[in-house]
Amino acid sequence: MLRSTPMTTRRRRARVARASILACAFLVLASASSPRAAENAEGSGAEAPESPPIELARILVEARAAEAQLDSIEQALSDGAPSASFEAELERADAAIERQRERETSQLDSPTLELVEDLESEWRSVLEDLPRRAERLEARAEDLAMLAADLARLRDVWTASLASAEEEGAPATALTRTRAIVDRIEQLDRRLATEEEVVLSRQAAVSDRIVAIEEAIERLNELSSQLVRRILERDRAPVWSIATEEDVGATIREQIDLTLASGRSELEAFLVDERQQIPAHLIGIALLYLLLRTARRRVRARSEEEVALGRASEVFELPFATAILIGLLAAPLVYGHVPSLVGQLIGLGALVPTVLILRRFTPVSLHPLLTALVFFYVADRVRDATLAVTIVSRLLFLLEMVVAVGLLAWLLRPTRLSGIPQWVARSFLLRALGIVSNVALALFGVALAGEVFGYSRLAQLLGGGALESAYIGVIAYAAVRIAESLVALLLRIPPLALLRMVDRKRALIRHRAYRTIRIGSVFLWLALSLDRFALWVPLTDGLGEFVGAKARVGAIEFSLGNVLAFALTVTAAIFVSRFARFVLEEDVYPRLRLSRGVPYAISTFLHYGILLLGFVLAVAAMGIDLDRFAILAGAFGVGVGFGLQNVVNNFASGLILLTERPIQVGDTIDTGDSLGEVVRIGIRSSTVRTWDGAELIVPNAQLISERVVNWTLSDRQRRIDVPVGVAYGTDRAQVMELLRRVGEANDEVMSDPAPVALFAGFGDSSLDFVLRVWTAEASRIIVIKSDLAMAIGDALAEANIEIPFPQRDLHVRSVSPGVRFSTGSSGVDGERD
Repeated sequence: MLRSTPMTTRRRRARVARASILACAFLVLASASSPRAAENAEGSGAEAPESPPIELARILVEARAAEAQLDSIEQALSDGAPSASFEAELERADAAIERQRERETSQLDSPTLELVEDLESEWRSVLEDLPRRAERLEARAEDLAMLAADLARLRDVWTASLASAEEEGAPATALTRTRAIVDRIEQLDRRLATEEEVVLSRQAAVSDRIVAIEEAIERLNELSSQLVRRILERDRAPVWSIATEEDVGATIREQIDLTLASGRSELEAFLVDERQQIPAHLIGIALLYLLLRTARRRVRARSEEEVALGRASEVFELPFATAILIGLLAAPLVYGHVPSLVGQLIGLGALVPTVLILRRFTPVSLHPLLTALVFFYVADRVRDATLAVTIVSRLLFLLEMVVAVGLLAWLLRPTRLSGIPQWVARSFLLRALGIVSNVALALFGVALAGEVFGYSRLAQLLGGGALESAYIGVIAYAAVRIAESLVALLLRIPPLALLRMVDRKRALIRHRAYRTIRIGSVFLWLALSLDRFALWVPLTDGLGEFVGAKARVGAIEFSLGNVLAFALTVTAAIFVSRFARFVLEEDVYPRLRLSRGVPYAISTFLHYGILLLGFVLAVAAMGIDLDRFAILAGAFGVGVGFGLQNVVNNFASGLILLTERPIQVGDTIDTGDSLGEVVRIGIRSSTVRTWDGAELIVPNAQLISERVVNWTLSDRQRRIDVPVGVAYGTDRAQVMELLRRVGEANDEVMSDPAPVALFAGFGDSSLDFVLRVWTAEASRIIVIKSDLAMAIGDALAEANIEIPFPQRDLHVRSVSPGVRFSTGSSGVDGERD
């Protein structure tokens, strides 16, 4: 339940008082500038500064400029002329105020929280347009004050010029032109005085009504607070003595007549006030229905291709119900003011298509609960119309609670729930629904008992709040299913479907959108439900006082609210940075021809730029003076510069790496003691992943100031040398041709430059050759070299070319006696006798 706080009321009254004071000041200014005021001032002996007359030779030239200025003043008066419909609007406001006062007089004998909330809502709906009218009148008064000042200056100049021209005996043409200008100024001055009186009277009328309505809202707020404080007190007789409370006969007819008359007046006023918006709203719903029908055909055609569209097709199978629900939910945005009766009709109109839509997404065993909500809503509205007739409203409420308890107990019995499929019963939605249903059953039971024993305020707060929360919940769930279906469809049709990021990350984007919609709907449902239980205002007021409590540490003063604002701003900056980089990397960079490393540099600078901006905004949100913060940051920066020279050096080196790009992400570098691929270039350090899987953190200053070999700076080509040795006597030309064919047969070897076989020289035991090839797959050189070596071995074996092993000649200088030698195929063998 929304309430007007004393601070808000004082602010509005200050605005109304300011408008009245401005209007009064305008009257004083205008009257002081009128000819009558000038005569009075002259008669009283007051001296006013005289404006210098226009030279006679320039009168005709200045007359054209003055006439143009008078034309603009007259146009401004015509454009902002008092509207004839203002009085009719004021009469409608007076009629609404009178109806509200009559309703309070007849219904506040036995007030309930529900009745007070309804009355307060009606007062706020009456008040809604009046502050805007007051602001328009205030702006008009300011415009009139400016026009009055312009007229006063013109009158002073041209009155003095007319007197001077008559004294000097100016030509008749000049005198006639000057008198015409003076006469026109006086005519516009009288017209201005008339309009200012109208504006002032209207400001007074509007301010009187604003004050009266705000006083009524304050009275209802105080009454509501009293009722909440006395919520646990018995306020009515027990139900078994209800017949003795009042005479029902005459009251029911009187209340029905009053309700019908009030509703008819509200409906007529709504149709008159919104006569332009209503046709546009209906046309919008019709167009939405046609669009949904068109979308249904497309969804049917693609529902088999994608599971998400298959689930969305259930919503598009009911285009009329979906269009009606969306249109009614948008009604508060279309109309400036929605009266209570119209709001109730909109609620009923939204609940019916909601039930039709949700019957497609819920188990059959829950369909009676959805249908019952419509009847509960109708019963609630009938009970609202008969709140002044205590016996009728109490009996209706008791009937609602009995039916609600019986229906929930019937639906939650184990035998009925056993019919729900296990995969549905284990879903989060069904588990949450089960918890909420058990809580609602307890609330309905307590409300029933409270109403029976005379605790009507407590009973209607709990029971009525539970029902209102249920209405909001089912409508919110239907809105979530519609929103998710629309998201699934929009991601499949242009223009979103044309985006590369949507084509590649459609499932991720859909999942994130679904989660955002669901979280938002849950928070909205919780807020509105807490409001129905009269907990939202106390909760928000308590949280506001808690987070607004100031704490002081030395000369620094802060609060939890400032800290939360700082944290939320920084978090928002992080999310904005992630989203911006995602869009750039997925959809912008692939469409542009950028040098290697430029996209990473742009993303990095953008990331830190957004974080820096977010930090500055977070500091401002925390309530710290930015000028003082700049001074402290400067002093702190000097200290950091001396104490953290290495960190600052690495930071500057990181900026150089990102701008000059001597090393880029994905490059293969050799720092002298390690060889690997650059996977990240940060502001302070970079990460190199070595070939054995270790991640090496290298300070940026080392990459700038020391010698670093970049194997892939200009391109990704790497040369591979495979040495081969064959036995002496082998045909060298045959070996070179065989090596060249092996190089050309490998798919990962480049054809330009072509593979080259080279004779390296005469080895100790072999003829040495080298196969030299180039590859564009720098990260696979070890694998490619292995493949080439294997292929060379197979080719040599197939050609019967021997790969020799190292040989040594042994010269024996002396032999022990008794050792006999024999020569075999494998060398010289010896044995001892």
